[in-house]
Amino acid sequence: MITAVAGLVIVIFGYLDSEQSTRPSISQDLMSPLCKLSPAGKDSDADLQSDVENAECVRTLRLNTYRWQAWYRASQ
Repeated sequence: MITAVAGLVIVIFGYLDSEQSTRPSISQDLMSPLCKLSPAGKDSDADLQSDVENAECVRTLRLNTYRWQAWYRASQ
């Protein structure tokens, strides 16, 4: 749900930006280095912590993919 709303906001802002220039501007946070998945921990607590970090990383990667797709569609 949040991803869909974020994508819609990006598309709307991308559309508004495209009226002012030929291509919408790229958000600077999309240009930051990608997160990296962490390996499993040595015990159950460390393993749970790495699972939480990996879930957040994957969520961020997925959101950025949707945002790049929205930027690409807005720039056509």
